[in-house]
Amino acid sequence: MILATVVIVILRFLRDVHYTVVTLSYGIMGSLECVCLAAYAGVLGLPHGTHEWILASGLVLFTFLGQTFLILALKFEQAGPVALLQSTDVIFSFIFQYAFLGVSPDGYR
Repeated sequence: MILATVVIVILRFLRDVHYTVVTLSYGIMGSLECVCLAAYAGVLGLPHGTHEWILASGLVLFTFLGQTFLILALKFEQAGPVALLQSTDVIFSFIFQYAFLGVSPDGYR
C-alpha cells in the first residue's frame, strides 16, 4: 500500500508530462521486472494455445487501459478521490471472483 501511495505522488508530480510517456515507462519497467522474476523462478515461457494468447492479450489491453485512465484521472483531478476509487479494486476483485469464478473468499488456506 505504501508503494501505491508513492506511485500516486509521483504521478501527481509528473502531471505536465504526456500520459503516453508515463504509461510507456511504467510498461517497460513492469515488463522487465516480470521477465526477470519469471526467469529467476524458472517459469518463463510463452502462452500455449489460442485460449491462453487471448487471455494474455486481454490482460495486456485492460492493464494498459487501467494505467492510462489512472494517469489521466490524476492529471485532471485531485489525488484524494482518485486514490479512494483506486482502493476499491480489492473489493471489486472479491466480487468478480465470486460472481464469475464461483470462488468465495475465505481465511488462510
